Formats: sequence, structure tokens, C-alpha cells
Amino acid sequence: MNTDFMLYWFFSNELAIQEMGSGTTVLGIRLEQLRSLSLRLPPAAEQTRIVEKLEELLGGLDAGVAELQAAQRKLALYRQSLLKAAVEGALTQAWRAARASPLPNPSPTRGEGLNAEACSAPLSPCGRGAGGEGEPAAELLQRILHERRARWEDKQRARFATQGKPPPAGWQAKYPEPVAPDTTHLPELPEGWVWASVEQLAELVSGHTPKDASLYSSDTGTVQWFKVGDMNAEGNEESLFTAATRFTEESTSQLGLKIAPAGTIVFPKRGGAIATNKKRRLGVAGAYDLNMMGLVAIPTAAEWLWSWFKGIDLAKLSDGSNVPQINNPDIAPLPVPLPPLAEQHAIINHLDTALTACNAQQAAIAHGLQQAAAQRRNLLKAAFAGQLVPQDPSDEPASALLERIRTTRVQTPAPRGRRRKEAG
Repeated sequence: MNTDFMLYWFFSNELAIQEMGSGTTVLGIRLEQLRSLSLRLPPAAEQTRIVEKLEELLGGLDAGVAELQAAQRKLALYRQSLLKAAVEGALTQAWRAARASPLPNPSPTRGEGLNAEACSAPLSPCGRGAGGEGEPAAELLQRILHERRARWEDKQRARFATQGKPPPAGWQAKYPEPVAPDTTHLPELPEGWVWASVEQLAELVSGHTPKDASLYSSDTGTVQWFKVGDMNAEGNEESLFTAATRFTEESTSQLGLKIAPAGTIVFPKRGGAIATNKKRRLGVAGAYDLNMMGLVAIPTAAEWLWSWFKGIDLAKLSDGSNVPQINNPDIAPLPVPLPPLAEQHAIINHLDTALTACNAQQAAIAHGLQQAAAQRRNLLKAAFAGQLVPQDPSDEPASALLERIRTTRVQTPAPRGRRRKEAG
């Protein structure tokens, strides 16, 4: 019996064998299940021809797969390099040189991030504080912080109105100032840029899993409740639009779920899913479970924060516990290089073009790998259906081979452990 022939037979039945696995702690396959698989046994000489042909064809196929996988790795490295160059200002170096302004730049460039107190001065006139092209990032951050505080105050007023109470005296003094980044050892930024923190640019909102939430799910519900697994669903590759679990608005209110706005950045915050480094934005307003965290960005900073966050390795943010976790203190103080708004637009446009091309190449590679896997299955199927190599009438028949195998098994003593078991 050709052992390589049997090995290829196992490859051809890999899926069927995997489906036989059972067990709660450790998957196992019973010998009786393997015996239920049928094998068309060709003559020994034909087995050798089949193995030789498979090695020839699969060798070329495997070489092609290796090239595709190498291209896949290179593309992933290029994507990371592209995102890194974007947030470091390398992509717009020529853009800045072409638009160099003689105006002095009041923003810090090395280790001098701004905190909320430094950004509490009134906005400058002449349109620069309104997002004009000449507005440096220092003034942009000032606007973002004013916008952040205004959103907090609007939420508080709405809460007081819901409770039917007037705002108490001094309520505005309770505003929680966002943590500023530690800029002590940060690198130099391009001219006009400043350091900000994630918490200065966004509100961190953890997900929520109410007790017995699944009992309230409804196929007709209009509120999507996203889980980490929904990131893998077709159509959710960039933004989350559909969830496996939905609730009615009434159930959403009863469960006390928080609805995050469309555009919220979400990512895994607990367990092995962190290592997948998957990040998505909500394509629709919706809720998400406690295994996810969200960043509700200030609108002025939303697109830039998303571009920056794509390049973050989530695995490096998680703690070293047995069950990896990412908590608010791991995210809130992270330093974000913030360019002027006009330069943000230039960088994002460049990134959109380059990443669209990357995604197209990635899809082409994935399609090539799928085709290679299908071709491999077809070759193995043909081999064990007797369609890969021609039959030779002069070959010793398989029946003679089977008879020798039976004779050998009868003459070969069984292992001691088995003999004792059978004797008992």
C-alpha cells in the first residue's frame, strides 16, 4: 500500500473528517467513524502514478499559493506603512512645502501638547477659527474642545429636562475635562500640527449586555445590536450595517440600551477577538454588547480619528491578564497627532485613493486563493475517482493487493494492550 496515496486520500476527505469531531473539552474522532469512510482502491502501480501526478500538479499549485500569500503579507505591510506615513505627515510633505505660509506658527511641535486649559481662550476672528485653510491645528484643537464641552452641556440640559428639573447651580463646573496626552517623549510633529488625546477628540462608550437580552430579540426590530461576530458578516467589512440580533424600540428602551450614532468607531475590548485587530464604524445608529468599545468622535475630528485609529494595533493596548481586555484608561490618553483641517483633507483623500487600490488587490488575492483551494479539491476528487491518470490493464488488480493486506494482518500479532482487551 502506498502511504503517500493514503495521505492524499486523507487530504481529500479533510472536511468530512473534521465534521466527525465531537466532544465538549477536547474534540475527538472515533475509529468507527473513520472506518465508515469509503475508499476506491486502485492497483498498487496506479497508486504510484496517482501520487506522482498529484505531486506534479499540486507542487505548481502550492508554489502559486505561496506567491499569493507573500503578496498578501506585503500588501498588509504596505497598508500599515501607508497609515503610518499619513499620521506622521510624510504623505503631505510636498503639500505643506507648496503651501508654506510666512505667518508664524503658534502651535507646539515637539513634546508640547495642549491641554484643555491651554485651549480655553476665545476663538480668533478673521475666519481662521472657523476652519479656514490657514487655521493651525492649535486653533482647531481649541474648536474641538469647545465643541466637546458644548455637546456635554447639551446632554446635561436634556437630562434635566427629562427629569423635569431646572439645571442646578454650578452644574457646568462638573464638566469632566478630557485627559491630555503625555508628550514628554513624543517625536517632533510637522509644522502646524499638535498632539491631542483620544479622549479630547472622542467620547469613550463601552457596550452593554442586559440580562436575558436575547429573549427580547425580534426579527422585525429596527434597532441593530452589534456583536464582535457581526464584524465578519458580508457587507460589514468596513462599516456595520446589519446585526444578527435586533430589538424593537420598545424593547431597546426596556433594556436600557444606549444608542450610538452612525460613524461611531467600534472594536473588540475583551478576549481573543482583540488579536484580530478588527475595527469598524457604525453604518447606522445602533447599540453594541459589552465585548465592544466605541469612540464617538467630535464631528470635526471624526474622519481624522478614524484614519489614525486604523493604524493602531489593538493587541498592544490590552492588559496582560489571562483574558485580554482593553479598558478606558488604555485608550483615553493615547496621543493623536492632529494636523490642520486642510491638511487632514489632503491626507484623507490620498489615503482613500491608496486604500481603495489596496482593497482591490486584497480582494483579487483572496479570490486567487479561493480558486487555488477549489482547484486543489478538484484535483484530489479526480484522483480518487480514477479520472486523474489512465488505467493500465496489465497492472496487478487491487483485489490481489487487498488479499496480501488481509494475509499480512492475520500473520501480524496484535499489540499486547489490544490482545489483553480482546481477551477480557
